[in-house]
Order: sequence, then C-alpha cells, then structure tokens
Amino acid sequence: MWLNLTDVNISNNNIGLLPRKLGAFRCLRRLNLSHNCLSRYSGWVWLKEPCIKRTLRFLDISNNSLLELSEYIWNLNALVELKISHNMLKRLPQGIENVRNLSILDLSHNMLMYLPAGIIYLRLQTIDISMNPLVINRPKFINEIIIPSLTQFAAKVLYQYCRDERIIFRWDDLNEHISRNKIDNCFYCGNICTSPYVYAAELLKPIFELAVTVIKQTSEWPVVFYELYYCFPECREDYW
Repeated sequence: MWLNLTDVNISNNNIGLLPRKLGAFRCLRRLNLSHNCLSRYSGWVWLKEPCIKRTLRFLDISNNSLLELSEYIWNLNALVELKISHNMLKRLPQGIENVRNLSILDLSHNMLMYLPAGIIYLRLQTIDISMNPLVINRPKFINEIIIPSLTQFAAKVLYQYCRDERIIFRWDDLNEHISRNKIDNCFYCGNICTSPYVYAAELLKPIFELAVTVIKQTSEWPVVFYELYYCFPECREDYW
C-alpha cells in the first residue's frame, strides 16, 4: 500500500541515504526531505525511476547543507515546485531546462554566483534568489577552455552515441564514472561536449524577465551572469 502514497514528509530526521525504491512510488506527488543530512552521494539514483519522474510535483530538499546538487534532479519532468534553499550550493547542474513544468523555484540562502543558462527557457511564476552572492561584475574567467581526460572523452563519446541511437545505457561502471564526472552539453548545439570545450559566464537575460515574481534581498535589480558550455569555440561565435 505504501507505493500508493501521494504525500510523504520525512523532514527533520538524520537521513543521509535515500533508497532506490523511493522512486517506485506510483502516485507520489509531494515529497519533503528538508532538514536532513543529505549530500551529493546520498543515492539520488531514485530520481531516474520512471514512476517518480511522471508523478512528483513538489520536492523540498532545503536545509540539508548540500554542497552539490545531483544532475538527476532534472529528470523530474512533472516537477512544478522545487525548494532547495538554506544549503551551501555554489552552482546548479546543467539541464534545468528539461523541467518544463517548473513554476516555483526557491534558491535562497545558498552560495550561488551564477545561474545555469538553461533557466532562461523556463516559464517561472516565482523565483527566489535572495541571500546569494551572485556575481554582478564580469568574471575574469569568462572563457575557460576545458580539456577532458582521455577516460572522460571515451565515456562521453560512448554516452553521446547511445543517446543518439537510443541505445539503453546500462553499464554500471561507466554510468558511475559519468555521474562522478558531470556531462556538459553545448548551449548552442545541444551535443555533449567531448573535445576541448569552453566554459563561459554570459549576460543572457535580465533577472526580472526570469519570472513573474522575483524575490531578492535588495530593492535594486542584480546583474546576473549565466554559466554555460560550448562544445567548440566556433559554437560561441555562431551563437552570438
């Protein structure tokens, strides 16, 4: 019967590891995991389960002292409200644009310096960016060339091939390697960055255009930079 639960609140515990079976809830719409001890390695693979991807509308993982956020969180296609406030996040993983139904996003009380570029494609009703040290001056490392290792290159090429050919990707060792070494997609062409690629922080959209309601800590509008990747330097030139 527990698989039919629609609302689960397990906040204010000392939970540090999440079982994969959490993703098997067939009807779960609201999940509160706030005020726990979650980390980057708390077993976020449950976010990839088909059931949870289709049903979960509300997720609260605030107050967990998270240093990193798993990229699997953007697998939640039905998510409408996400609360990740009061953590220690310095960046958000790429791929937020995949959560097309996201309407309310609470990023407050973190350590974010930039926002992911994909956020400009969402139609948010409310976003809270208060109490973050968002960069307001153009950073010095605006165009940083990243050269992947040979292992990363091989893993990413294989991953790209399987994705393009719609081949089911079930090699545990390679999946584990890829999860530890984030996959960056080119903002321009959408392909996985395999060869030397560019990391950049750009001015893409004024913060007041991101949502109907923008919550910030001052009356002035901050100038926010968005971080993104280009698989080749030429892609940046083509885009601009």
